[in-house]
Amino acid sequence: MVSSHSLAAICEWDVFEEESYSDHKFVKICINSNISSLSFARFKTAHGGHCKFVNLFKSKVQALRNLISNSSNEEELNETTRTIQLEIHTTCKQVYKIKRNTLIPNVTWWNRDLQIKKQELKALARRLQKSRGEDRIHYKIVLSKKEPCSRKQSKEPNVDIGDCFAPRHKLPTELHTGQH
Repeated sequence: MVSSHSLAAICEWDVFEEESYSDHKFVKICINSNISSLSFARFKTAHGGHCKFVNLFKSKVQALRNLISNSSNEEELNETTRTIQLEIHTTCKQVYKIKRNTLIPNVTWWNRDLQIKKQELKALARRLQKSRGEDRIHYKIVLSKKEPCSRKQSKEPNVDIGDCFAPRHKLPTELHTGQH
């Protein structure tokens, strides 16, 4: 459930019908947002400048006190709080230098499909650990077929996920009929 109506408006979800080797089915949730990252200004305060900040901010304190005392309801108090935050931020911009943060680049090779495959492998490994007898052998075979493919995908970002489920070799009967 999403509590925000604006977030619910940009979300899409779908339940996968394919076997997940788990008690649950996978749900794919897509958030269609154009915001890639948020950034905030951080100021260099370790090298002084605090006296300058205090002197500049002293002139604004009386006006801010009047705003606080004149606030009669919650909406006015919220607006006063925003005004105080903006005044502090403006004064900081006048006094301190802004820290340059190195942005973490977006990882281009990791995507939702790889995340889903990782979750499938974890579910399969849990099933293998809990199972006994013929089921254990079945899960072991399936896991041994899927694991090398997932390693290949993480090293080669342009690998088609459909290739992971293609047979590795043709049986002699399939060579003559052209089936696989």
